[in-house]
Amino acid sequence: MNEIMNSSRFSALRAHRSLSAKFLALPAVVATLLISNAAQAQNQVSADVEAALPSSDGHDNGFGVGARFGHKWDLVLISLTPEIGANYHAFGGAPDAETFAVVAGGRVSIGFVLQPSAFIHAGIGHVGYETPVGDYGRTSLAYEGGLALDLTILPVVDIGAHATLAGIAGDSDEDAFSWLALGGHLTFNF
Repeated sequence: MNEIMNSSRFSALRAHRSLSAKFLALPAVVATLLISNAAQAQNQVSADVEAALPSSDGHDNGFGVGARFGHKWDLVLISLTPEIGANYHAFGGAPDAETFAVVAGGRVSIGFVLQPSAFIHAGIGHVGYETPVGDYGRTSLAYEGGLALDLTILPVVDIGAHATLAGIAGDSDEDAFSWLALGGHLTFNF
């Protein structure tokens, strides 16, 4: 009888240890799947061209150009890209507003041949324009966020379209200067 009880205790203990080992191995398996290796990481350089539609009255539509550099990390289903960039926008109309910003942030994309992504950046920006009493300019927080859709033409080149809500923050005397940018971009992967 004693042997039967010891045998059943041993079996229960062995089953418990086996289950504990599997449970403890689960985080290691998940981490292995989510962490990319060096072959799945790549540098990216992008050039943007866009139409800029200001939200404030008195400014006409304009255009913008920008450049970004990032390091894309391919995970299991998504890609993460920390990136830095700079952009310039010029708006028509009597004030002749211009903005310049240097930003940093990130992008999350789903890694298929057709890649949808969302991005957000913040940094420092400057807006300047003419007023009846002279030139006006302010430097403040620059921000932008948006959505993009990229098509991989070759493994080293992506072409895409994007929509961005961007702006330069205001202060106690002035409202924020913001705009919607609709455009395209070309990305080189290396």
